[in-house]
Amino acid sequence: MNIDEPVRQHRQTGFGTMLREWRRLRGSSQLDLALHCGLSQRHLSFLESGRSRPSRGMVLHLASALDVPLRDQNAMLLAAGFAPVYRQRNLDAPDMKPVDLALEHVLRQQSPYPALVVDELHTIVRGNQALSSLLSFLTGGAPLPSPVNAVEALLAPEALRGAVENWEEVAAWMVRRLRAEVLLEGAVQPRMPCSSACCVCPTSPGPRRYGVRTRNCPLRWCCGCAGAIRGWDCSR
Repeated sequence: MNIDEPVRQHRQTGFGTMLREWRRLRGSSQLDLALHCGLSQRHLSFLESGRSRPSRGMVLHLASALDVPLRDQNAMLLAAGFAPVYRQRNLDAPDMKPVDLALEHVLRQQSPYPALVVDELHTIVRGNQALSSLLSFLTGGAPLPSPVNAVEALLAPEALRGAVENWEEVAAWMVRRLRAEVLLEGAVQPRMPCSSACCVCPTSPGPRRYGVRTRNCPLRWCCGCAGAIRGWDCSR
């Protein structure tokens, strides 16, 4: 069983503290969560303060009620003194072969349009030939630092920023999305090193410039005298 670094960091964090942080992150009161899970508010208060020790089933029950991501549920189990339940495997693992084949099929089916697969940090782990051709065209054949992080490549001045015609609009949308992901995944366990840098990037316009209702943000690539290449609907 592979346990990633963020999970290991929670070995020193008490279950009660993690439970309280996730409850607050989800905007739930002790009473609301207790009623939803069929507990007394007093019992939930004791769990958060550490006066009561949860069972393995109780940890999973509360984590599920709070919609805690699976890797964070593993961290909560570790903090409560139990073994993790959910396994993390690489795509090259034998039992992940069907998933690996499915991703390859999806990438091939997208041709001649660029397509990519990213991990939870937005690092590109796989792409089709059309994506390679597009990146090579936009960078003039210069390779991007490996591994390529899609967000950093888009926002960093030395990467693809100069090739995006509507960069300010796209950057504002991307920063809002990163902030929303951090809130959803939890400030308890930030996992996107690029997100904090992007959110305070002085050259990125603030979210108010384009309004909070911006959902669809078509990215337009600059193409010299040919104008712009429209593609990649950022809402997907």
